[in-house]
Amino acid sequence: MRIIRDSIAIKVLIPTVLLFIISSFASFEFSKRTLKTTLKDEFVSKGHSLLKGLSSGIQDTLLNRDASTVQNFIDQYRDIAGVSFIMILDENHHVYAHTFYPKIPQEYLQLHEEEKTVVAGRGNQADYTEKIILGKRYLVIKTPILAGLLGHVYLGMGLEQREREVIAPLLYENLLINLIVIIVGVIIILLYTLYLLGPISTLTQFATKYASGERDHGELINKSFISRKDEVGQLAQALDRMLSVIKGHTDNLEGLVDERAQVIKQQQMQLLATSKLSALGEMAGGIAHEINNPLTVMLSRARIIQKIMKKDSIENSTIEKSVVVIFETIERIRKIVLGLRVVSRDSSAEKFDTSTLKEVLEDVINLSGEKFKAYGIQLIYNYDEVGMNTNFMCNRVQLSQVFINLFNNSFDEISDFSQKWLKFETSLNKRNITVKLTDSGNGISQEVQDKIFQPFFTTKEVGKGTGLGLSLSKSIILQHQGEFFIDNDSANTCFIIKLPITQEEKVS
Repeated sequence: MRIIRDSIAIKVLIPTVLLFIISSFASFEFSKRTLKTTLKDEFVSKGHSLLKGLSSGIQDTLLNRDASTVQNFIDQYRDIAGVSFIMILDENHHVYAHTFYPKIPQEYLQLHEEEKTVVAGRGNQADYTEKIILGKRYLVIKTPILAGLLGHVYLGMGLEQREREVIAPLLYENLLINLIVIIVGVIIILLYTLYLLGPISTLTQFATKYASGERDHGELINKSFISRKDEVGQLAQALDRMLSVIKGHTDNLEGLVDERAQVIKQQQMQLLATSKLSALGEMAGGIAHEINNPLTVMLSRARIIQKIMKKDSIENSTIEKSVVVIFETIERIRKIVLGLRVVSRDSSAEKFDTSTLKEVLEDVINLSGEKFKAYGIQLIYNYDEVGMNTNFMCNRVQLSQVFINLFNNSFDEISDFSQKWLKFETSLNKRNITVKLTDSGNGISQEVQDKIFQPFFTTKEVGKGTGLGLSLSKSIILQHQGEFFIDNDSANTCFIIKLPITQEEKVS
């Protein structure tokens, strides 16, 4: 409703209609006044002619004092159109004859007492004025008989009746014509306004759609608008130039955004690699210990076999046991190296693929398990077997990095505690796999929580942490459309990760 009220067409149409109405009303009033003046002049002229004939025709009769003849004479004039009454007063101002029946009303007798009233006009030695008698308007014309020696004649002509007969039809016709002119004029103005404003409305709709994102990068403005020589054409040309400039800037910005996005992605990969190297550096001692122990076992078993081989009698059972131990140790080293390869490889080119939480956890345990064991940190597993083996879409390398970061943070925090444990819990519902990682730490203060996921923020000693682990970990989880947050209800330090499961593997 507001759009209609505020449109230019309405703003043009309303004053135009008002102008037509005012003009028509003024024309109607002017015609009405003109017709009344014309009718009045006609009555005055007609009255003068009638009185001239009447006064000259009754002079002899009045001289003879023949009242009946005078009455018959004026009765003939009463039937003339427009004549309402005739009244003759003698030289003593007494009523001598009149056309009233049966008697003359008292109000009409006052006419001869107003001879000195202001006269509206004068012509042919006769006075005339407008009078309202008993609620009716009359044009009263008075003329003397024989210079007033024989009295005066009063002729009353009814204005209202004559106006109804003559003026009313003409005014009705004039009103009808004015109404037709108003309607036709409004229609013409409306059509012409729409013709003028149609292109502007089209340009406005185009600009509105363009501003709301519905952008056609083909032809911007209708060429028929641009080719016009009036203000609409100038507006279309200006809008076309503006949109062309905007399109150029938009294309440049899109290019810059793509370029910046690539730079940011590369920087994220570099930060991830830095964090990964930092995590691997922190695990280096544990990995070396993890590999060194199996190698020591293998070396010991090889020496046993060497000694047995030097004896004359060979104990096959002892050799077999040593060979089994060597194979198991080699398998252990293979898993360690495999886990190291999985975690350390470049994940930037890795695509999301189906994997299980069990596979991800094995990569982490193969690298971190021995370090935790060497420091007496108890690893507690409380997981849902179905959840651990449920397929979900993930980047296995990046997800392993998340858990390595959390394992390393827990190790750094609790390695000197008297109570040292790390609990790994999982649960499964219809939408998510939830992982809860809790250690024996004392929790995280609200002040630290507000900053803990910010890049380069760390509570570790200088040179011991980069401050990128948790920031990149949260970024990775968000890329997996998951959630990563701190459990404030836990008495210990607890992180919760929620990962969406694939549609095929959702729990029924």
